[in-house]
Formats: sequence, structure tokens, C-alpha cells
Amino acid sequence: MRRIARRLLPPWPWSVVLLLAPAPSASSQPAPQVGPSPFNEPRLVAFLVEEGLPELVEHCLPPESAPHKVLVARALARAAESGLDPKRREADIDQAESRYRQALEVGVQPEWSNSPRRRFAIARWHVELGDLILRLQCGPDLDDLEVHHRLRKPPSRLSDRLARAISAYRQADPALREFEAGIARDDDLLIAEGFADEIVPLARQCSLNLGWALTYRSRLLAVDDPQRAAALSEALRRFETAARSTERVEDRLVALIGAGVAFRELGKLDDAVKVLGGATRTADPIGLKCRGQYELALTHLRRGEPSLAADLLDGLASQADRPEIAPDRDAAFYVRLAPVLAAYARVLDGRTKPGLAGAELRRRGIDELNAIRQRGGVWPAVVDTYISDAIPTDASPSVLAAGEQIALARKLAAAGEVTKAAAAFRAYLDRPDPQTPAEKDLVRVELAECLEKAGQFKPAAELFTDVAERTADRELARRAARGAVSSLRRAAAASGLIGDDLELARVSLRLVDRLPDMPLAGEWIRPAAAALERARRFEEAQAAYARVPPTSADHAACQFALIRCKQSSLLDRGDTLKDAEFAAQAIAIAEEWRALSKRLLPTTQPVPGAPSDTAGLASQAVLQSAELLAHPRVGRCAEAVTLVAPMEQAPLASEHLARVITLRMRCRRALGQTGDTDAVTGELLARAADLQAGPALLAVAAELETEVGQLVNTGRLDDAKRLANQTVPILKRILDRLDSEARREADAAIVRFSMARMLVHGGRATEALPLLDALLRDNPSDAGYRRYHALACEQVARAAGYPSDAAARAEAAWARLLEDATLREAAPARYWEARYYWLRWQLDRGQAAEVARGIEAEQAWYPELGGPPWKERLLELAQRARVLARN
Repeated sequence: MRRIARRLLPPWPWSVVLLLAPAPSASSQPAPQVGPSPFNEPRLVAFLVEEGLPELVEHCLPPESAPHKVLVARALARAAESGLDPKRREADIDQAESRYRQALEVGVQPEWSNSPRRRFAIARWHVELGDLILRLQCGPDLDDLEVHHRLRKPPSRLSDRLARAISAYRQADPALREFEAGIARDDDLLIAEGFADEIVPLARQCSLNLGWALTYRSRLLAVDDPQRAAALSEALRRFETAARSTERVEDRLVALIGAGVAFRELGKLDDAVKVLGGATRTADPIGLKCRGQYELALTHLRRGEPSLAADLLDGLASQADRPEIAPDRDAAFYVRLAPVLAAYARVLDGRTKPGLAGAELRRRGIDELNAIRQRGGVWPAVVDTYISDAIPTDASPSVLAAGEQIALARKLAAAGEVTKAAAAFRAYLDRPDPQTPAEKDLVRVELAECLEKAGQFKPAAELFTDVAERTADRELARRAARGAVSSLRRAAAASGLIGDDLELARVSLRLVDRLPDMPLAGEWIRPAAAALERARRFEEAQAAYARVPPTSADHAACQFALIRCKQSSLLDRGDTLKDAEFAAQAIAIAEEWRALSKRLLPTTQPVPGAPSDTAGLASQAVLQSAELLAHPRVGRCAEAVTLVAPMEQAPLASEHLARVITLRMRCRRALGQTGDTDAVTGELLARAADLQAGPALLAVAAELETEVGQLVNTGRLDDAKRLANQTVPILKRILDRLDSEARREADAAIVRFSMARMLVHGGRATEALPLLDALLRDNPSDAGYRRYHALACEQVARAAGYPSDAAARAEAAWARLLEDATLREAAPARYWEARYYWLRWQLDRGQAAEVARGIEAEQAWYPELGGPPWKERLLELAQRARVLARN
């Protein structure tokens, strides 16, 4: 088997599996003759397999045959090797494994495996299946394990995949040994079948690759795990047998290197050095020579000889410029990885040496690792693994060299210890050593990232912004710009301050201008405009929203927001405009809303296939237009009602339905249509109560109460009573909905109080009292609760003919309301109401003189006695009290 295909790997070719024995190519295995199909030409089939064209192979052979499934599997494997799409590659590998297993299910049937050739084919398929799993499925994970020197935990899937590969090889191994024995006996039948020359190479391939699979799996097991020692011992036997029996130089080197690795994993380090040293003395092939030197260096590291390991790795790295290295993917892998391991070996060597010598070795190793890290690409992730092991996290930045400081900072940042990491980054930036601007900018960005994670958004944003606006490194500028916008957004969200919103907007727009080609730049315009809008900089916000291009997914929402800013600006300036000017501008903006709605959706009825957000924006635009027309200074309420009429028959979101209801109610009041709800509004209210409306329905409840309150204030008590009783069932349904949602207690309390008030206005105080009692238990100091509780008690007492117990309860309720010393100043009308009713109860109890004196005292300090209607009522009460006092 060969290494993993280069195009499937990171920028340099990694391959742990290069030592797997070569797999027979598809072209060396002629397709079986199975029928008269015109496409069944063995060379054509072999070509299609080699080119990785499984779909065409499917048409060449009968689909039910085992050889057909194997040929398709081989083509899928070739497609996976050359494919560029990782998802497609995984799918091809999975399908190839499935086809092999389907073929093997057919192959084990006695009627199929009734000849030596077919039994040999089954063994070959098992080997190919093992190679597929080991080479294509396990290969990338084994590469990663090797590149990170086992300092990073391997993925859990690797163990299972290696076990499947081992199982496939083991199923082939006995049959191949039996065939080998037949060859040794000069079995005429095998010779007659014509595949005798293929037996020994396939058996060696199976044994060697099984040895490697066992070795790789042993690395995943604990050192004291008995299975580990058994697996390595078996692998060692297989490698030693192959080294003795093969005449091919390449196969012998593969076996020797495998034996050396197995010795090392078994802890037999002297034997490993001896075997690997012998393997490296050969000159060809270059890939195996480099692998041998690499494994020998790792063995010296294991023996505690990092200086020898570093020397070997330096020698390997020095071959990078040799012309024969670059074309050899296997050699290039180890040559390019060698500098990382050499630097790491120097760090380990420095730990073993005391004083300045050890410190200098550590410094040199860390500096080399940092230099490799600066190459970018995949190198930072690789180097950080070694740095993480090389620098203790409890080291003090002040005593470290520059390279060690930066390495420590990055290690701490990767571990999530951002405060300590920030301190280490600052220590590096504060050094007097000369640093290039590029180095400083990179470290400042890394420092800013730590500060952002630590919640220090504004300092982070300052660093990010400075680098983003100055650096010549476009990639670093983009990274810093992303950080700047992110930090400023979080700062603005945390503080809620207008100044932070403005800073977010201004920086975002500056960075968009500097980096217009940045993928995220267009996405920053809308948040910047929204920040300006929150800061009430409506003209600037309009200009920002207008910058969002029509091709953007945010364009419709930004057009909506742009008109919203115009409307907000008008309302802000409203006091400076005459009514005619205000109305003219409002009507013009209302027309813009209607035009936007028509652009978004030609009709307010739902359009199949239209994005839900577009439909929602169209509905909102219609509502915005209608609400603006219904403004008291515009007064075009009839037009507003007509505008929303088509929406009333359409399925509406709960918040839109609530707005339609409240709009109709306001317009009816403005047009003088108070009293009973009209049929359309009543139907809409019933629909609203059936929706899971959430907070939007609170607006409906408030509007219903406003309608009743206006009737009460104008003295139309019968109309108020009738509308209140119509409202109670609707509020009850809203309340039932809110009570079913655990996190809506506060909203439920609001609706419960609204329903209690409607019950009082509807003359049903007996039903209201339990609701008010419950509300007062939860919040006994609420003046609103106290007032309506007193009104309900008053109503109950009056309806019952003023029995003593009801009268006493009503009197006590008014007295509790008057206990609030702030009531007179905070709510004068409520104070004089409570004062009147309480004094009236005092008069009924025979306290005529006290009532008369009390009202006279109030009038001395407050001549108006709260104004109408309470002044007239109190003066009348005082007159009655004086008459009763004289009698």
C-alpha cells in the first residue's frame, strides 16, 4: 500500500502509513470474465477502476456478482484517494467498505468458494478491506497522532477503526499461510490455477500490514495493559519474520523499521536503536531512510538522550534543499516535521541541564518553535501542542525569555486562563528587546482576544481597532477588525450607553471602508446603523442603512429600518412643527411604508413560498403606515382602518393582530364610536385570546381598559359597564394562556389586575375581590391594588344594603389606601377619592362633627379639595355632617 494521497492532506505531505506494504494495483488484477456484455473488456474495467469511476464500473458487470462489488469498491477507494471534498471522500470510503463486505458475504457461501482461486480471491478481498480501513480511514488520524508526537489525545474513533482493520487482516491470514504452505510443497493444483506467483507477496503484505495495525493500536493502550504487550509481541514476530524471509530491499527495510518501532514501544530501547540504526545506513529508497532516521531520533528521546535526538533531527531537516526530497512525499513529510521535533528535543535537553546552559537550550528551542509557528497555515496548531508541553503554566513571565513569554501566553490562552495569558502578553510587549511592528501587532491582537474573553471589552476594542486600522498585514487586519466589532458590540450590550452604541457604529463603518473586500464587512453595516438608531442619530442611521446593497439578505430589513428612522426623526421633531407640516410629512412617510409593503409582497395575503420574514416585514409596513395615519395630529383614522382591513381576514402573527386591534380601538374612539365593540373588533379579540400571544396581548388588555376608562371618565357608566363585561371573557382567556406558561407570572399578574378592574366596572365586585386579595397578598403596598380593592369593597357593601361587616371592610380598605403618606402628592385624584369615601363611612358611623371639622381643615390647606368631582362631593358631605352634628 502507498501513502495517503497528497491532495487530501494539509500543505505538506504527512504519512505514517507509508510503511504499509504496497497494494496490488487494479490494473494488475484483470477483471473476471462474467458475461457477454459489450462493456466487459478487462482492460476497460481496469482503466475505470484505476481512474476512480465507480458509476461507470457499475454498468460493466452483473451487479449481483462478488467480483463486481469488489471492482466497484476499488473504484470508490481510488475516488476517495483523489477526491477534494472531505464529505464526499468519507462517503466513498464508507461505500467502498460496504461493497467489500457485501462481496465477502457472497464469498463465504460454499457454492461460491468451491475452488482455490476463489478462496484466494476472498483472502485478497479481506486484505484489501484491511488496507482500505488502515490507509484511508485511519491514515489521517495516525498522521495527526504522529505529527503531535502523541502529545494530543487521539480521536476515539481510531481505536475502533484499527480493530476493524486488524479483524480483516486476521480473516485473510490463515488462508494465506495455508496457500504459502502449498507453494512450499509445490502443490500442482495451485500452479495449475495460475495464481501461485501472487501468494507470497499477498501473504507478506497481509502480515506486514497486520503488524503495523497492531503497533498503531498498541499506542492507544495503557502501558500496563496486557493487550498492549501481546499486540506488540505479535507485531515484532511478524516484522522479524518478514525481514528474514524477503529478498526485496524495500520490504526488508519496512520490516526492520517496524521491528525497531515495536522494540521501542515494548521498552527495549537498546534493541530499537540497534535495529533502526542498521535500517538508516541504507541509501535507498530515500523515503524509508528518512523514516528510519526519524524513528531513531524518537527512540533516543525515549531513552532520555534529547541531544542525540536533536542532532539526528537537525541532520534530517538539513536535507530539505536536496532535489530528491521534494518529489518524494514520504521523505518530505519527515524532513518538514524534523525541525519541530528538533526544537522540542532542545527544550527537553535544556530541562536536563542546570544553570545558564539549560536556560539557553530551552530559549533556543522555544524561539525555534515560535519561528515555525509564524509560518501560518497548519503550523500554529502543531507548534502549540509542543509549546504546551514545553512551558509550565505556573512559570512567572518576568523571569522568562521573550520566546518563552510568548509561548507561555499562548499556552495559557489556549487553556482558557485569559487573565494570566494577558499578563504574559503584556510582559512580552513591555520588553526592551527590539520587536518588529508585525510581531507587536500580532501579539496585541492576541492580547486583545484575551481581554475580550475576560470581559474587558473596551480595552480589547481599542487594541483591535488600532491594529486593524494600521497594520499592513491584510489577514491580521481582518482578524483585528472582527475582534473590534465583536468587542464593541458586547460593550454596547453590557452598558446600554448611547456613547458605546455610537462608538460601535463609527468604528464598524470605518473598518468597512478600510476592508471592503472582507467577507464580514457587509454584515457590519446593519448593526452599525442599528447602533446609530439606538443612539437617536436618525439621519446618520438612514445613511448607514442605505449602504446595504440590494444583493444583501439584510436589504429588506434595512429598507424597513430606514423608513422607521425617518418616522422616528419626525416624531422627535414634532414639537417644532406646525400641525399642517407634521401631518404632511407624516402622510409622506406613511406612503413610503405602503410602497415598501408593495415591494416586499404585492398583497398582504400570505404568498406561498415567500420568506416568512419578508411577509412579516410587509405586514409591519402596512401597520406602521396605518398607525401613522391614525396619529392625533394627522387624523386620517378612517383611511387607517381601511388600510388594515385586508389584514383582518389573513392569518396574522399575534403581535400584528394585537396592533390591529388596538389601532381599530383608537380609531373608533377618535371617530366617536365608543361603547360596545363592533363586530370586526370583537372577532379579532376572540382570535387574539386563542393565540399564544405573549407580551403583545398585554397591549390588547391595556387598550380594552383604556376604552372602558374613557367611558367612565366621561360619565357614560352604562356604556362602560357593558363594554367591561364584554372584555372580561377575553381577558380570562388571555389569563388562562399566560397561567399555562411557567415564566409568565409577571404578565399574568398584569392581566389579572386588568380583569379585576373590568369586573369592578362591570358591577361584579364580588368576583373581583378574590383576584384583588391574591394580588395584595403578593404585593400589599401596591396603591393600584389597594384602590380597586377599596372600590370593590364599596360596591359589595352598597349592593348588600351596607351590612355592618361589609361596611367595616370597605372602611378599612379606604383607610389602608390613605396610609400611604405619598398618595396626596403622587396621585392627588386617588387621594381625594379615598378621603371622600373614608369620611363618608365615618359619617355613617355617627362621627358627624369629626367629619365636618376634617373637611374644613382640608379646605383650609387645599381650597380646591382635589377639584371636580371630589370638591363638590366633599362640600356636600361636610354640609350633611354639620346638619347631623347640630341635630
